[in-house]
Amino acid sequence: MIKYATLAEAKLAAKEWGGIPETVKHISNSGSSVFCFQDSKNSWKILRLTDATFRTYEEVQAELEFLSYLKECSLNIAYGIPAKQGSLLTELATQAGVFICSVLSYIEGVYVEESSQHWHKKFFREWGRSLASIHQASQGYNPSATTPKPWIWSEEILLRQADQLLPPDDFISRQEYRKVLDLCHSLEKSPETFGVIHADYGPQNFRYNPATGEIQ
Repeated sequence: MIKYATLAEAKLAAKEWGGIPETVKHISNSGSSVFCFQDSKNSWKILRLTDATFRTYEEVQAELEFLSYLKECSLNIAYGIPAKQGSLLTELATQAGVFICSVLSYIEGVYVEESSQHWHKKFFREWGRSLASIHQASQGYNPSATTPKPWIWSEEILLRQADQLLPPDDFISRQEYRKVLDLCHSLEKSPETFGVIHADYGPQNFRYNPATGEIQ
């Protein structure tokens, strides 16, 4: 069970990035607890508090290092912002457990869902183009030996917990799951087909700018 942070805990974390506690607002809970806040320059930023039992410090660090690389490739992405002490990450110990805290740049735009007026071919094409640009850039990603390795697809929590999530007597689903898993493991692993990529590139994780037709 993923633990989610409270508003009070988010206010504490935001201070590490010079955030004004009174401006902290909750956005959503998903893989992380997501908030936004303003700093002393009235700039908005995105704050994430990630349950350390869901993603480890090293896994979040690997993600942020990859985002830094994409930024260097001039991609329009949200990137990690260092805290006051210079680190991209901090840890916050609470009564519920430890949270890994990180801050990302704020992206202007709208969240597009199926009922939106922007749910059309132009949006779909930009969605695919944006993801393809990340994939293309990732082929040149060569992190240093000291950079933590990103988690592999087979380490995704839903796959790790498949035996617990699937009903014990659902033999058909378990058999199909094993077939799909074996097939995925047998796929080619070349720079063009296997590498670092966004694990959940859906509308909930990016913003669409109707004026420019771009996704960030």
